[in-house]
Amino acid sequence: VVLSGEEGVTKPSPEIYAICAGRLGVDATDCVMIDDISDNVAGADIAGMKGILFENNEACMKQLHAILKTD
Repeated sequence: VVLSGEEGVTKPSPEIYAICAGRLGVDATDCVMIDDISDNVAGADIAGMKGILFENNEACMKQLHAILKTD
């Protein structure tokens, strides 16, 4: 669990995404972050994650499937 208040850093800072990946024991490049706020997605992208801006379920699933097919 990563709680931004305990970490002292919040989205969209790339550092919070690095902390999350580290806690999961994976590289940030192996992560997908989905959010409905574009600045948060940009922060994840900067951290090396694949970011998806959530607009609706259909579009999100299409983007997620595209990521999974290319990796």
